[in-house]
Amino acid sequence: MGFKEWLNEANYVNREDAFNAFLTGKLNVKDLTKVADKLGTQIATKPELEMFLKNKFMQNVMSDTYKIPSNVLVKKVKELMKHI
Repeated sequence: MGFKEWLNEANYVNREDAFNAFLTGKLNVKDLTKVADKLGTQIATKPELEMFLKNKFMQNVMSDTYKIPSNVLVKKVKELMKHI
């Protein structure tokens, strides 16, 4: 299955859907970038990501929401920052 078919099948309709898929491991950074391009938007801005990295409360909330350890979320956000 090619990316185009996969993207249509996954049905990402906004940046939040795509970002959630990235955080939960359904998309890697490269595919997340492709989805963002297809949607015609940026997934997150560097200031938004920097704010997340400084805000332990937000890290804990997202960790609870996604059932992902906060250190994994921080690692994924840092990875994403390298591509913005």
